[in-house]
Amino acid sequence: MKTGKLLSVFTALSLVAAVFTGCSSKGDKSGGGKITVGVFDMPTLYLMQTFDDMGYYDKNGANIDFEYFPVYSDAISAFNTGNVDMICYAAAEAVAPVVKGIDCKIIGVMDTSNGLDGIAAVNSVETVADLKGKNIAVEIGTVDHLMLQRALKQNGLSESDVNLINMGAGDAAAAMNGGSLDAVSTWEPQLSAAAEAGHIIYSTKEDPNLIADIFLINGKALDKQYDNAKAFLKTWYQCIDEYTADSSKFSEAAAKKGNLSAEEFSQLMDVTKLVTLDENKEKFTEGTDDMKNLNVLLRNVGDFLYEGELIESQLTDDMISDMIDSRIIDDIISGK
Repeated sequence: MKTGKLLSVFTALSLVAAVFTGCSSKGDKSGGGKITVGVFDMPTLYLMQTFDDMGYYDKNGANIDFEYFPVYSDAISAFNTGNVDMICYAAAEAVAPVVKGIDCKIIGVMDTSNGLDGIAAVNSVETVADLKGKNIAVEIGTVDHLMLQRALKQNGLSESDVNLINMGAGDAAAAMNGGSLDAVSTWEPQLSAAAEAGHIIYSTKEDPNLIADIFLINGKALDKQYDNAKAFLKTWYQCIDEYTADSSKFSEAAAKKGNLSAEEFSQLMDVTKLVTLDENKEKFTEGTDDMKNLNVLLRNVGDFLYEGELIESQLTDDMISDMIDSRIIDDIISGK
């Protein structure tokens, strides 16, 4: 099974790997009418490319090129430096470029983690509350670190009540199986690997709006390719309705892109919630305390990253308002 980063998570590596410069669009260089989308190893992106192979985007007049990056941080860097026009990754990833002054817009929500991320613990740790005083591995600064913080808080604990160990996901799963850790906060397939030494005590099924993958596009590219971007998103939401109705039509082809079996691909999609067009309407509605709303999610993530000294300056409400662009979602829903 291919074990590339199967969910786009915010890593400290992304901060140092990306070259944050003034961001011109690749669409400007290509001379006309295309949006280049940077993709990497992630189940929903395998599905997205399968829709392209089947000609769905062409039928709807969307002119899209996909550029594959085997190294995740390279995809981040390519977007931040303007070498691709669009990227689809966790909303948390969008915070760093925005606070660095890069013009980019969230124009849609693709999916959310619904059990793809979680906390595995040894059998003697039955609940999150039992983690007090325990050794827990997590990649510091990732959304799985934020998930752990939230899980602890919901159970009357804080980070000061546990022993946090900064460790890569693969190493953490191995260490837990070797008996040197009590728990791991991570994503699949490492989550299941760690759970072989115990069980899963918490997952994003209990916090289903925390990790949302978004469509993020360069602002200049959106200005020049608005209709193209709209055709692309319209096609995506139509296709996921087809996938939901009959996943067998797409699963085998999508699985091959990740060197997975159709069963392995389906298992990953079972813990990934595809966000429908109607659900996007709620995501783009401004809220005050519900993580379903993008502005609330970004506020929480921005505060987490700033307090953890993973970004140099605070994400402001004005920045959040500017980066959330609901025009395409509104247009598609209204039939424009």
